[in-house]
Amino acid sequence: MTSPVAHHLVTELREMHTWTLRLLARIPEERWLEAVPWSECLVAWHVGHLAWYPDEMLTRFSDHPAALGDDWKQHFWSDQPLDPAHAPGREEILRVYAETLERFCDWFLTVPEEALYARRFDGDGGSPFSAMLMLIFHEGEHYAGLESMRWWWEQQAGGAAV
Repeated sequence: MTSPVAHHLVTELREMHTWTLRLLARIPEERWLEAVPWSECLVAWHVGHLAWYPDEMLTRFSDHPAALGDDWKQHFWSDQPLDPAHAPGREEILRVYAETLERFCDWFLTVPEEALYARRFDGDGGSPFSAMLMLIFHEGEHYAGLESMRWWWEQQAGGAAV
């Protein structure tokens, strides 16, 4: 039986994911590989990073192998600028983003409630429960970054929606 806590947290993460997808629908595809003055992190990097993080958390807490290869981690793990010449396409990034998030959620719903709080290591994300909280927080953090980019482009266009 699925833990009520796990079910609630998965619902929260999926809701945050839906907000991010709605925001991304408002950002034209041609902006995905465009930087803003305060950051070298492109829209494509933000979304690719959001795709990488649940895969990373899943490999920390389960026996599931990573779904994403080293090339994905190389492009999307750190704050290093994403080279547009090596960036996967928008549709691929969105597909991987949805797949890794659902893969993590599907696993999380199978974790017995008493195991949700068991610490595997020290630090943030040391238990499945805290890893899920970090995923929700992380999604919100990147949502804010993406929204600031969208807003800035809108202001540069004289207030016209982008």
